[in-house]
Amino acid sequence: MPTKRSDTVTTLDDQLSRVDSNDIISKQMDTLFLDTDFANKISKILMDSLIEPVKKAIAESITETVKETIQYELKGTAEKLNELQQNYDDLIDNLDEQEQYSRRNCLIVFGVPEQKDESTTKLVCDIFKANLKIEVLPSEIDRSHRLGRKPENPKAKPRGIIIKFTKYYVRDNVFKAKRALKNSQMQILENVTTKRVKLLADLREKYKDKVTASWTRDGRIHLLTHKKNLHVISKLSDIIFKQVDFHCKTNNADHRTSEITWDQLIVRRGQSFLLTLVLSKPFTPESDQLLITAVTGSKASEEQGTRSVFGIPEGIAASSPSAKAVWKAELHDSSFLLNGSVTLTVTPPADTPVGKYTLSMTNKMQETQIGSLVVLFNPWCSDDWVFLPNEDERQEYVMNEQGVIYKGSGNYIIAMPWDYGQFEEDMVSICLQLLDVNPKHLRDPADDVSARCNPIYVGRVVSAMINSADDKGVLVGRWDGYYRDGTMPAHWSGSIDILRSWFYNGGRRVKYGQCWVFAAVMCTVMRLLGIPCRVVTNYQSAHDTNKNLSIDVFHADYGLRPKNTNDSVWNFHVWVEAWMKRPDLKEDGSYDGWQVLDPTPQEKSDGVYCCGPAPVAAIRKGDIHLKYDIPFTFAEVNADCIDWLIFANGEKMKIYSDTKRVGHNISTKSVGSDKRKNITGTYKHGEGTTKERSVFEKAITRDFTRQISDTLANVEEGTWRNVEENADEGGGASNGTQPPLDVSMWFEEVTKPVSGQDVNLRLMLDSRDLAPRPLSVNISVQAMRYTGVPAANMQTEVKEDTLQPGQGLSIPIIIPFSVYGKHMVDCDSLKVSAVAKDKQQPENIYLAEDDVVLQDPPISITVSEKPQQHREMTVEVFFKNPVQEKLRDCSLTLSGSGLLKEKIHTRLADLPPGQQIRVKFIIVPYKAGRKSVVADFDCSLFRDIKSSCTFHVTPYSYH
Repeated sequence: MPTKRSDTVTTLDDQLSRVDSNDIISKQMDTLFLDTDFANKISKILMDSLIEPVKKAIAESITETVKETIQYELKGTAEKLNELQQNYDDLIDNLDEQEQYSRRNCLIVFGVPEQKDESTTKLVCDIFKANLKIEVLPSEIDRSHRLGRKPENPKAKPRGIIIKFTKYYVRDNVFKAKRALKNSQMQILENVTTKRVKLLADLREKYKDKVTASWTRDGRIHLLTHKKNLHVISKLSDIIFKQVDFHCKTNNADHRTSEITWDQLIVRRGQSFLLTLVLSKPFTPESDQLLITAVTGSKASEEQGTRSVFGIPEGIAASSPSAKAVWKAELHDSSFLLNGSVTLTVTPPADTPVGKYTLSMTNKMQETQIGSLVVLFNPWCSDDWVFLPNEDERQEYVMNEQGVIYKGSGNYIIAMPWDYGQFEEDMVSICLQLLDVNPKHLRDPADDVSARCNPIYVGRVVSAMINSADDKGVLVGRWDGYYRDGTMPAHWSGSIDILRSWFYNGGRRVKYGQCWVFAAVMCTVMRLLGIPCRVVTNYQSAHDTNKNLSIDVFHADYGLRPKNTNDSVWNFHVWVEAWMKRPDLKEDGSYDGWQVLDPTPQEKSDGVYCCGPAPVAAIRKGDIHLKYDIPFTFAEVNADCIDWLIFANGEKMKIYSDTKRVGHNISTKSVGSDKRKNITGTYKHGEGTTKERSVFEKAITRDFTRQISDTLANVEEGTWRNVEENADEGGGASNGTQPPLDVSMWFEEVTKPVSGQDVNLRLMLDSRDLAPRPLSVNISVQAMRYTGVPAANMQTEVKEDTLQPGQGLSIPIIIPFSVYGKHMVDCDSLKVSAVAKDKQQPENIYLAEDDVVLQDPPISITVSEKPQQHREMTVEVFFKNPVQEKLRDCSLTLSGSGLLKEKIHTRLADLPPGQQIRVKFIIVPYKAGRKSVVADFDCSLFRDIKSSCTFHVTPYSYH
């Protein structure tokens, strides 16, 4: 019978169940371990998994043990070295003390003329008797002789006579009577050791600003301070403080002031810096105390934040509960206390008054002046009121030494290079001196120095001190064209020469400046102090003298603009913006950010010629009730213009109200490039918008408690006329409040106006009337200053023509160079005016104006390739005479901070028509980085044509 599969499986299972599985595994393992290769593999796996942790543990244990041993031995060695050093110092002190004791009976007499075959003993005895009224016998002098070898030159200074007395009391009587020689050429000094002579000289030099008198008595050095404190030093080890290291190179780099200098410590508040004090003895924090006092100003106090006492251990200095701006110090890890080297991390708080500080140290009852430092504002510190969050903006508005300032007019914007140079080495002394001579400091120096913690206060002080209208400020303003006793404002290319001239001439006012010069110099000072700052140009800038937010503009019926007006609209006006918080206005930060500051002396603020800071945000909102000077600044960018026509008989008529003429193309240099940035929108809403008009009405109501309609209510009836203007971010075409016009009139350029060439324009007229209009058009040209004041009437012509319905009319206008050339040497623009009268309806009068700013002829600059610090480089300037006249009185000026310590001024030969000049300069850059060189060409027909070239100077390589 066949066997079933299921039965077979069952039989195998039964058999397997009877086999011992452990026995099988054991036999297999024995077989494997007998295999040498397998055994080696297992050993390697076990070793790899176990040996590394074991090795690591052993290494860590050994390292820690060795480290502890080394530290213990180093500590012991340091203690032994310190003990040996102390023993050595004591030995030196004892030797010096013994040497000095051996000299206790000696004196030296200086200034005694030498005689042939002289007896020095008899000579000094006679001097003592005649001059000191003391009888000294020759027997009371053990020995005397001249010091050193006899000089070969008989006119040489006589050698001193050293005298050893037999008794100390005789020597002491002579020494006490030495004052009788005060007004003679003779002098009596103690005979002190060489070490003490050197120590006395070092102490006199080190504390020359603190010590009023110094002398020796029985070999001991006496120092008398300004505070009448007397310090007696009997041995060398009495000088606990040996030296200080301000780590200027490291600290200044960390505080971004190394561009100024590496030789003086200049830090920014709210940021720590390192300070190392080397003492003559070990310093033990557990038992020793170290106090440091920081003082600024002549009347410093803790309550005003101008004096701070701090030190280690922490809390040692018990400051007054009302103390402000308390500094802090912590022990740094790099200190070597056993060797007396104490390194501290010192932090002036973010509200520290800026300025120069004197530091003194007190250790074991000995106070020592250790040096000085300068503290600046810190736009990198979030607790500082000048904190600027964006790094690119900090680099532009604090660190950039070159810039661009915009001039010209709204239709002819001209970019002018400017060298701020705020990091030239003497700028720190100049800017701090500027603060110290301001009238507020002279009235109350304690309050003034204390208030320098506040950038709002500092901004107002600097705004007042840049002009010299009512104080000992820097610049004299002048706008009448007469500059012979000074420098023409257009000639300046940078702030450095202006500030240095003021500083090194004892604060004598510098002649002359105009708005862009005032603003640029202020920007230099603010950036040096650490306040972010930029120069801003407002085109069509109103000067509202009566503060009614409207400007009266007068025109003669023959087109010329009269000279005498109180209100004015300048082609442009330049001020600065400074970045800071304004918690004095509102705690929520609504008015933080850019603030207008204007150093040009226009109107007084609180009795002083200064302006601002006025928050740009408040100007845009029309909040003119806030501080400071917002009504005046608001009017500069927002005032309405009322045009008046003056007739020959003296009568006048309002012909036009323009709400859009003022405040256009408000410009500043872009961050990181020389492109122009239009910031009109930060000052005002779009011209003609409901929001813009509501802000204006809010401003005029708040300031004068009347409605805007009241301002224009008295406008006489007549024909309203349109003045064409260029549109920009903040506004558009000037439509005013006039009804629709039947006739429009404006100017167009035929060619770009360039100085030296004839100016070609067209007067365009357009009629929407159904009937022809016979017109008499009076066209006049005036030379204008940029302040809106006419300087000369140059050209007048009358055109008769008929304006056909639905058609345009074009009237050509040519202004020859021969007509305007001599006038424009001292002027800024051409004012072209047209007054058109309807012959059939004389009451219909139409007005158009254009401010033409001439473009300068080109001047070019090239520099050699790959300029390097401290290596010669070439700068070449090229100019070609573009006119058919000889250019006389030619000169060329070259300047640039970091490139030239002083500007180079070169007189050139007369330049015939069509001829060119090429001038080569060899200069040596003394700073690395991005630098700009500025060339200024001046002659009889063209004033101060400028050009610049920017390039990178590579750092000097010592390899």
